[in-house]
Amino acid sequence: MRAKIKISVLATGQEFLLLVAKMNLKGVLVFSPQIIPTNSELLLELKLAKENPILLKGFVHKVSDDDSSKKGMVIAFLNPSAETKASIEKFIGLSQGSNAEQDAAPAKKKSRPKKKSVMTVTRAKKEITVAENERSSDLIQPEKTVIVDNTLPALSLQSPDNKLEMQVSTRDEENVHHAGNGLAGETRHVQIHETLTRRNQPQKPLVTKLYRTFGVVLIIVGLILFFRHGVGWIEQQFNIKLMPTRAATVNNSNLLPSVTPQVPEETHTSTTGSIDTISIDDQGDFLKVTFLGDGNYANYQVEKLKSPYRIVFTFNTITKLNQTFPMQVNKSPIAKIDATIESGHVVLTMFMMEKSFLEFDAKPFPNAMDVFFYRE
Repeated sequence: MRAKIKISVLATGQEFLLLVAKMNLKGVLVFSPQIIPTNSELLLELKLAKENPILLKGFVHKVSDDDSSKKGMVIAFLNPSAETKASIEKFIGLSQGSNAEQDAAPAKKKSRPKKKSVMTVTRAKKEITVAENERSSDLIQPEKTVIVDNTLPALSLQSPDNKLEMQVSTRDEENVHHAGNGLAGETRHVQIHETLTRRNQPQKPLVTKLYRTFGVVLIIVGLILFFRHGVGWIEQQFNIKLMPTRAATVNNSNLLPSVTPQVPEETHTSTTGSIDTISIDDQGDFLKVTFLGDGNYANYQVEKLKSPYRIVFTFNTITKLNQTFPMQVNKSPIAKIDATIESGHVVLTMFMMEKSFLEFDAKPFPNAMDVFFYRE
């Protein structure tokens, strides 16, 4: 009894239809010029005699591609189900029983030659013609599948039961059953994509790079717009400060930025005023300097100057000095206070005791001004 097997290679999609030379419960031996790499995963469709095909998985256990021996492969079954094992055992039992019956059949006794009739001669000629046609077509006779022990080494190409008569040269199934010369030889297996006309496809990697670059540009533009407009909107809506205020830059090393105070709502309308007295109040953590007089003290400019270190107040609407200057203070951070009238305006200068400036705050009032110097 002959078993056939259809092998599908999962990795490449190739398919082979071959005759089984040997088999047992562990696997099968097939001869084929097409060698599949060892440990390749396979999908098998096993056809046992006239039974329905059995589907199961397997892998290439061993191959032989040596020119000195016959090329073939040992295909091992991979976790066959109980139903599959039962079908294989049934086929093995039938094959072994068939072989036993042939061995036990008695030899036919020789009979006396009888006269051949015309019909017998005609039948013999037909049989001879059929035999000659079979030999001329060079077909492979489907011999029986050999049943061996249930071990993978028993399926080896070099096992002791590998006799010459067991070496079935397996070609494609079409070549075995077709008598025409058009299908003689072995079928060439090709991939489907090799038969199709190749098209010039666009380069996907380049398109992908362009999309990614465009996405990065959009993200950067979005961040810029957010920081230019979104931050200000958030600060206004939630009354919070997200971005620090920029400090003014001064190119002259001896001239520090001037401070223009906010003018309070209550201001004098007169354009003239005077400084009558100056008082010093030392509170330990801070030093308070108070200017008393008449006029609008809110209209002023203040500058920090070096060489020597001093703070200069210019009052735009104060035109008179009723206090004697210079005035010695000698309390940190002020050494002395001096005042002059320049271009019709009072210019008051506070000289520092050290070459540094403490944090200070000027608060104008109607007819007066307080200047606080914070020591800590």
